[in-house]
Amino acid sequence: MSASRERKKRQELAAEGKSPKQLRRAAEKKAKKKRRIIGVIAAVLALAVGLGCLYGFVIQPNTAPRRAVALRTGDHELSAVDFGYYYYDTINSFYQNYGSYLSYFMSDASQPIDQQVYNEETGETWADYFMQSAADSAKYDYAVYDAAKAAGYTLSAEGEQEIQDGMKTLEENVKENGFKSLNDYFKSVYGKGCSKDSYIAYQRIRETAEEYAKKVDAERTYTDEAIQAKDDENPGKYSLVTYRAYYLSTNNYLPEEEETDEASEEELDEEAKAAAEEAEAAAKAEAFETLKADAEKMVAASKGNEDKYIEMALELATEGAKSTYENPDSTLNSNVTYDNSNSLFVDWLFDESRKEGDVTSVEDSDNGVYVLYFLSLDKNDYNTINVRHILIAPEQDEDSDEDGTNDTASEASDAAAKAKAEQLLADWKAGGATEESFAALADENSSDSAEGGLYEGVYHDQMVEEFNDWCFDPARKPGDTDIVKTTYGYHIMYFVGEGENYRRAQIIEDLKSEDYNDWTDELTGERVAALDEAGTKYLRTDLVLGSAA
Repeated sequence: MSASRERKKRQELAAEGKSPKQLRRAAEKKAKKKRRIIGVIAAVLALAVGLGCLYGFVIQPNTAPRRAVALRTGDHELSAVDFGYYYYDTINSFYQNYGSYLSYFMSDASQPIDQQVYNEETGETWADYFMQSAADSAKYDYAVYDAAKAAGYTLSAEGEQEIQDGMKTLEENVKENGFKSLNDYFKSVYGKGCSKDSYIAYQRIRETAEEYAKKVDAERTYTDEAIQAKDDENPGKYSLVTYRAYYLSTNNYLPEEEETDEASEEELDEEAKAAAEEAEAAAKAEAFETLKADAEKMVAASKGNEDKYIEMALELATEGAKSTYENPDSTLNSNVTYDNSNSLFVDWLFDESRKEGDVTSVEDSDNGVYVLYFLSLDKNDYNTINVRHILIAPEQDEDSDEDGTNDTASEASDAAAKAKAEQLLADWKAGGATEESFAALADENSSDSAEGGLYEGVYHDQMVEEFNDWCFDPARKPGDTDIVKTTYGYHIMYFVGEGENYRRAQIIEDLKSEDYNDWTDELTGERVAALDEAGTKYLRTDLVLGSAA
C-alpha cells in the first residue's frame, strides 16, 4: 500500500474514532474469541498464505535450539522450536488480519519489530508484544490441554484426521511453491530444528485444547430463569433500533475567519494571543447557543412528523451539504444494535417507553447537537431458520477488467449453472426426495463448504436478500424446495424448519461467553507463562512486517 493510501486509511480510521490502542484491543479481543472457533486446517492454510509475509527466519539461522527452554508454563517446558511455532503464528495471524493497517500501528513498518514501539509509556516494542502474546496463547492451550487430560479427554479421531488432512493440503501447496518437502518448508519458514513432526505435535496440543473447550461449552445449559435474568439486566442489548439523526456542528455556525499571515500571528505578544483566544471562545459559545436554538426548533416542529424532520434537516444543512440531505435516507439509521449505538444517546434510543415519532436533542459537549427522531425498536423476538442449500456457481470465464484474470461469468456460463441446478433438483425429486439425500447431494455438488449444505440458526439479513426472503417467507413449510438466484449463483434450497428464538440465542451466547471467560480465567489465573532467555534468544526479534513501498 502506498504512503498516500496508508495516510488515507489512517484518516478514515481516525474519523471513525478508532485509535491505534483501540485497534490493538480489538485485535486482542478477537484473538481471545478466535480460540473458541479456530480450526487446524485454517491455521495450517494460513501458513501457506503467509509465505513471504515475514522477511527472514523466525529462529536464528544456523542454530538448532531443540533443547533450550524458551517458555515454562504449568509443568511444561517449551523449547525454542516449540515456542517458535506460537511466536510465528501470533505474528502471522496479526499480519493476516491487520497488515493493511501497519502504518497506523507502527511509525515505520519497514523497520524491524524490535525497533517499533508498542507502548510508549513502558517502552515495550512490538517484538515484546508478539513474544508475550505467544506466551499467553501457549499458557491458554496448555492449561486447557491439562484440564482435558485430567478429565480423561483425548483428541478425537476426527481431530487427528483433520490435522493429517491439513498436512496433506499444506504439502501440496508448499511443493507448488518450490519446496522439496514439508520438513524443507518448516525449516525455511520457521528455522533450523523445525520439522513436520514437531509441528504436528504442536497442532495436537492446540486441537485437543480446542475440542475440549468446545465440549465444555456445548455442555453448558441455562434455565429459563437464568436467561430471563440476563435479559432483564439490559433489555436493549438484544434489540435493534431504527431512527433518524441529524448533527448540527458548532463549526458550521462560526463566522468565516479572516485570513491572517502566520508570521504576524507568531509576532503577537502573550496579551494579544490571550485576547484572541478569548474572542474565539466567545464566538464559539455564541455559535453554540444559536445552533441549540435551531435544534430546539427542529425538535418542536418535527415531533410525530417524520416528513417535517426530513425537511428541516435539508433546511438547516450548509450549502455544501444540501445535496446530501436532499436524499431522505441521509439521516436514516436502520436496525442498529445497542453495542454499535452512540454512547451519547444509546439510553434514550433503547428506552422501552420510547414511541414512534419521539424527538429529542442531545448535546455533544460544545461541539454540536444531535437531533434524533425515533422510528422503531425490534426486539428480535422471532425464530431463526434452519435451511440446506446447494450452490451452483457459474464459472468465471470472462476478464471484465482485462487484468489477465477471469472475474465474471458469461451468459453461457450462467445458463449452464442454472441448467445444472434445475437438473439436480429434478433428479433429487425423482429419487427419494429426503433431507438425507439432499444433504448427500450438497456434499457432492455444492460450491459452499457447509457440511450437507446446512445452515442452522439463520437470522434476519444474515444472508443475501434473495436467500433471506425465501427463508423468511411466512408461507414457508418444512420440506419446501426451490431455486434462488443470488450474486453467488444458483441456490437449490431445502427448508428444514424453524430454529431457536433469535433473542434467546443471543442471550445464551452471551451467557456462554461469560462462563467461557470465567472458566479460562480460572484455568489460567494462577498459571505462570515465564519466558526464558536461554531459549528466546534463538527467536528473531528483528523481523520486518512491511515495507516503505
